[in-house]
Parts: sequence; C-alpha cells; structure tokens
Amino acid sequence: MSPMSYIIEEETGTYTGTRHPHNGYYAGDFSRNPVATPQQLATIARMRPPSALPTSAS
Repeated sequence: MSPMSYIIEEETGTYTGTRHPHNGYYAGDFSRNPVATPQQLATIARMRPPSALPTSAS
C-alpha cells in the first residue's frame, strides 16, 4: 500500500472517533437533563433516611 492510498483510506473511512471524550470513566450524557433547583435538592435531602452513626466499641 502506498502512503497516499493510506491517507485517502484513513480520511474517508467510517471511523468517527469517540463521541464523548472523557478521562476513562463515562457515566452518561446529562447535558439534556434539567438541573434540579435548590428547593428540589432540599426536598430530596429531607426524604433521605438518616444514616446510622457508628457505635464506639467499649
């Protein structure tokens, strides 16, 4: 394969690269999800059950 044919094949191939560039961890695309308001976040925090406090070993 000559160098010129390699360049043409590379430029016209079907490879499009990564859609979401990231640092190795991708949790999803949240760009279309609306951000919760502070009031909504406070409501969610109140709904969460309290976490148990660790007991000290005596």
